[in-house]
Amino acid sequence: MKEALKFAFIIYITYEIIYAIYFFILYQFIDPTLNDKVLKATIEKTKSFMEKMGSSDDQINDAIKRIQEGKSTSVAQLVFLGFGFAIIYDFIKALIIALIVKRDKKFEEPFKI
Repeated sequence: MKEALKFAFIIYITYEIIYAIYFFILYQFIDPTLNDKVLKATIEKTKSFMEKMGSSDDQINDAIKRIQEGKSTSVAQLVFLGFGFAIIYDFIKALIIALIVKRDKKFEEPFKI
């Protein structure tokens, strides 16, 4: 089980590192205005959803204000936080995979050298 957990977790960590690098490059170099575009789209979606739900103008304006105040998070902070949460989630997935491999010995045979 230890080997299966280590193997699966290394794969997940490798993926998360590549994803974090791509995400950082996308937001910092490829399209630096993407963060503003996402914020604008989020505000529009929130406004239309709240209008459909029958929210008052004051409630809508308060929600939009909260969204705009939350904008202060930098791309680097988002990448770091996302990476941290993803690693925790990926460890749980790797543990589940290792438990499945441990339970069913026929999965281990192809990996034996």
